[in-house]
Amino acid sequence: TPATISGSPDTSKQAPLWIWDDPLTDFEGEVAVQFECIDIWQWLQMLRVMADSADPTATPAPAWPGDTTIYDIIDSLLTNLMTLTLDSSDGIVDNIDRAPYYVCAMGDSIAKIIATLIQYTNCYIRAEGDGQMHIGKYPETSTSKYTFDISTPGHPWFSSIKEDAIVTPNRVIAVDLTPTQDPDTGDAVNEQTYSGHATDERSKTLIQRAFSGHSGYITRVIEDDNLKSNDEAKQLAEAAQSAAQRSVSRGVLRAPMECSLEIGDWVEVVTSRWP
Repeated sequence: TPATISGSPDTSKQAPLWIWDDPLTDFEGEVAVQFECIDIWQWLQMLRVMADSADPTATPAPAWPGDTTIYDIIDSLLTNLMTLTLDSSDGIVDNIDRAPYYVCAMGDSIAKIIATLIQYTNCYIRAEGDGQMHIGKYPETSTSKYTFDISTPGHPWFSSIKEDAIVTPNRVIAVDLTPTQDPDTGDAVNEQTYSGHATDERSKTLIQRAFSGHSGYITRVIEDDNLKSNDEAKQLAEAAQSAAQRSVSRGVLRAPMECSLEIGDWVEVVTSRWP
């Protein structure tokens, strides 16, 4: 029994694949070709950051000292591979004021760099059937949702539900530890330190229940020298906390893949407790 779909799916085409190998099987009266394919993420995992041996002035690995947006960094990493398209912005991914200070290590995979950068935003990134990589803001609500009803007889679930509700970190603090400096003298002009935080109160409560006397907080501190206000610090902390929450599955259901379901789509699971 397939999932019920309300509204129109975002897309129904599958992301492109590349042929990695094409072994030929030749029997009497039958010739078969088998294509072994990889997707863009497998490809990006194999591609590594290396120095340009033909350029003696090249640095060992690229660095972006707070002067390039996350979108533009990813776009440069995908040069000659795929076109990057911004479908919608969260106010971070393409904001030059939120440009990160990021330095690659020699041998880092491009996939790892992209995954790290996108976690500082409230955006998804996915390859689509138009042959392009798309970035978009995670929807808070959606009219195009896929509903899996656990009470529906005959739905082919592959595994049962299990819960994993503790999110770590459950408190993220973003802070600017570098005072503003005069560009000519280097003297401190403004000693103001900006900060912002975000918490997962449910995770905090669960830890307090499990460990008597524990504060309940497992904290991550992000230092960003480019923060220019407390609001920017709070936005960064909330994005990082949301990424931590998304990485933890509180109810795990495995079902057959629907042909038009893809990363970033809005999914609703109906159980005896919800809705």
